[in-house]
Amino acid sequence: MKSWLCLVSLIVAIPGLTAAQTRVRGMLETRDYEVDVDTVRFFWGTIPDQVFYPDWGGPPGVTDSVTFVLPGFPPNLELYYQVDGGNVPPETIFSIVPDSWYLLPVPTTSQPRVKFRELSGIEERTGGPVLRSVACMPNPFVNHTVVRCCADASVRVSGAVYDACGNLVRVLRPAAASQTVMMFVWDGCGHSGRELPAGIYICRLRSGPISSSLRLVKLTGR
Repeated sequence: MKSWLCLVSLIVAIPGLTAAQTRVRGMLETRDYEVDVDTVRFFWGTIPDQVFYPDWGGPPGVTDSVTFVLPGFPPNLELYYQVDGGNVPPETIFSIVPDSWYLLPVPTTSQPRVKFRELSGIEERTGGPVLRSVACMPNPFVNHTVVRCCADASVRVSGAVYDACGNLVRVLRPAAASQTVMMFVWDGCGHSGRELPAGIYICRLRSGPISSSLRLVKLTGR
């Protein structure tokens, strides 16, 4: 009997196996740079690390957010990211203060920055993440691709496509919507209606201060 009680106590003490979870939102301002965060590692000292591989960031001048589900608010983290397509040394932040901005090192004054804060239950129901499960198909594509996202029915979502340099090439309008799913169709053309060259593009969906981005790969041929 004592052995079973010890096992139960051990399971409850291990983060990630408890019923209580904390939702932490990270906000990233790219400012004058294209910033892509590919790995986020949270650590609690002797507590096991939590590692995520988010699609977080985007072209210059955007604010992007991502929500992490953690066993508690993290005291420390490491960010592995790229700036303007080039790798930079990972940034470590110790003793994170909730809702405080932290600058990411770049050799200018307009530095990208990040902050983290815990989401409350009320905030999640009223002002929490409204863009969920953003995906597109096909990708890569030739003639067209459909971008889908799950969003609350009362939420207004806008879409835009940028080239690899961060230039706006097309504004997207919702092609269809339901109570929970919204779709945007891009035919691979720019504002003028002319086909754009093959390459990598970024589709960004935005609802108020919340945004999410996807990399689109356009192939040659029609």
